[in-house]
Amino acid sequence: MDTLQEVMVADETLDPSDWADMQALSHRIVDDAIGYLRDVRNRPVWREMPAEVRAFFSEPLPH
Repeated sequence: MDTLQEVMVADETLDPSDWADMQALSHRIVDDAIGYLRDVRNRPVWREMPAEVRAFFSEPLPH
């Protein structure tokens, strides 16, 4: 393997660049999920699909 390939392989990671930011984002995600579930009984069981969402599903699939 040449040096450029070695550097590219060494740089590939799924680790976040800032763990503190990842932790803060994770806390916000959990807070949002709990907030959604907290009020779920106050919302209607069924809501009509918005027209723009329905139109999105009518478009051809990407190649």
